[in-house]
Amino acid sequence: MRNKGKFFVFIFIFSLKASFSYSQICFSNGMQAADFAVKNSVLFQLQEENIALAMKSAKYDLVQFLPSFDFSWSEDDGVNFDSLDSSSKSFSIGLNQILFDGGKRLLSYEMNRTDAYYSKLSYQQNVLSFKMQIISLYYQCLLQKELIKIKEELESNAKSQIEVLKTEYEIGRALENDYLEYLISYKQLQNETKKARRELDSCLRQFNVALNLPVECKVEFSETLSAYDECVTEPVFLEKIIDKLWARFCLNNIDIKKENLAIEYAKKQKNYSEKFYLPEIYMNANVSLNGKDYPLTEPNYSIKFNVNFPNAKVLPVNYSNGYSISKNELSGLNNNASLSLKPDVKSVYERKNSEISLQMQVEQKKENMNSLYESFFNQITSYDDSLDSIQLLKETLEIQERRLEISEQQLNVGKMTRIDFLQEMTDLATKKIELISSQVALLQSKYKLEILLNIPFGGLENACKKYY
Repeated sequence: MRNKGKFFVFIFIFSLKASFSYSQICFSNGMQAADFAVKNSVLFQLQEENIALAMKSAKYDLVQFLPSFDFSWSEDDGVNFDSLDSSSKSFSIGLNQILFDGGKRLLSYEMNRTDAYYSKLSYQQNVLSFKMQIISLYYQCLLQKELIKIKEELESNAKSQIEVLKTEYEIGRALENDYLEYLISYKQLQNETKKARRELDSCLRQFNVALNLPVECKVEFSETLSAYDECVTEPVFLEKIIDKLWARFCLNNIDIKKENLAIEYAKKQKNYSEKFYLPEIYMNANVSLNGKDYPLTEPNYSIKFNVNFPNAKVLPVNYSNGYSISKNELSGLNNNASLSLKPDVKSVYERKNSEISLQMQVEQKKENMNSLYESFFNQITSYDDSLDSIQLLKETLEIQERRLEISEQQLNVGKMTRIDFLQEMTDLATKKIELISSQVALLQSKYKLEILLNIPFGGLENACKKYY
């Protein structure tokens, strides 16, 4: 009973620990969140183990090249009433080995290894796509948090003017219509702030689900948007070096590697189909020991060679040549040959079809390369556009902030209405949101490019400077 009690206590503590293991977690950047998501995914862990096993299995799948052995043993004792008793014992070992098949088994072995490597590339592609998805979700959450800060600040500033406007209305210095219009605008700001909070909650739930975290887990983001300053202090525009980046992209892109493997696979199949004249040669060897009592001392040997042309669809030929040796002397010779006529025009079209299939794969690769280049070009221009727009938005924001200061002075001397001043504050908040959105887009684009170009985290600018 004491042991049983200890067991339940252990289970309780383990469950409690598991439930609080991710009660709160903090990420400093999107790449960190993406790496965490991959490590925390049970599915990816199982897929990685499965692919590792498949690659080892394909690498060491040498059974088709090894000989096969047959063992047999027999013992027969007979009792005869009218003659002497009989006794017969035998033991034999047979060996079957393929000597030549035109490279068919080697091609099959290489294809199996290629298939295993193809699966590994597909897994890596899925991981990269998943990481990009996590990075997008991460920055959606971060952007939404920043938007809420701006909206709350705007709401707070607008609220501070309500009491002043209400007092002015009560003493007759402001119209009731102006007060009501301002109040309506303020209520709208409150509603937009609440909506932004709901959208943040939705983003965080999606983020937790994607990272395989409990929905109630509290996620913190320590990253600030000052990180974008690394990109814009000494901006490196990528479109100028897009040819060099494209070459690097092609070396690291998994889709291109998979297409190259598929084309190589098709070439090997086509080459093999053209070698229809190559035969398959097998060897069968047998050693048997016979006698009446143990140890058996009467060995017999036999060896046989089989030659056939299975790829010759019209005139398949089979030929065998066998030798038997008994008591150290040649005791038998056997030759067999057979030829059959099979009208077959299908094989001609099969070879032509394999050639067309190869050409189609080559052309399909060209089209896919064009599509990939277009997508890559858009990613590069998006990064450059974000660099340009951030600088312009910062300059515009400085102008708007200065104009708001002047407007506040005009408001204090009665040269501007409070509803107009609220509109200017709203315009300034809108411009801040636009700037933050561009900053987030720049960081998001930067990390995606680092993944696509296989550049260490945070090293995009230094890596690209080498190409100038």
